[in-house]
Amino acid sequence: MIAFSTQPYVTSINVSTGGIPKCPVGSVFVHEGGLAGDGHNHAKHYRPSQAVSLQDVETLEELNQQGYALVPGATGENINIRGLRVNDLPVGTRLIFSGGVQIEVTRARPPCYVLDSIDSRLKKDILGRCGVYAEVIRAGQLTTGESVQVRISSLTAAGSAMGAAAAACDALADTGKGTGNYILALGIIESVALFVMVFLLIQIGPLTQ
Repeated sequence: MIAFSTQPYVTSINVSTGGIPKCPVGSVFVHEGGLAGDGHNHAKHYRPSQAVSLQDVETLEELNQQGYALVPGATGENINIRGLRVNDLPVGTRLIFSGGVQIEVTRARPPCYVLDSIDSRLKKDILGRCGVYAEVIRAGQLTTGESVQVRISSLTAAGSAMGAAAAACDALADTGKGTGNYILALGIIESVALFVMVFLLIQIGPLTQ
């Protein structure tokens, strides 16, 4: 489990029959297809890998400081959480709610054109912080105020680190073919490989004692 200085918790649960905004409800049953009573306007959203969408309440607050007027569910998210920073979580992260529901992050949520109904600038300003999608691992009742535990496996963290290194190397390759770029790219790969090795040793060590 990952420890936080402040325990992450659910601030709002939001549903709608389709489209935005989604409106807060106090409690809802979560099944493998998503939240009971929640719907979508487009068939592409009906898939287990994006059964639930999550957004940080801090992100809404930041956007409000930029001049938007966003409340929980305004951008179409099902669950708002405080203290987590969901867009920093690697794919495969398990979120365990205190009421028993478990979900697993599947991918970042891209901004949708429906956000134009709020403000034509929003799609650009929310890019990279639009929340994440998750699949349901364990169904159950979810209630506002529940705490959230975070489980990131060693392989998940390692894969995320290597993926970030690969992306960085690709970006360097796009800037030119100079020797300096290749040396820097190799340095990135070596640093990440060392991090992964140390991380795995820390995780595996207790199991071998």
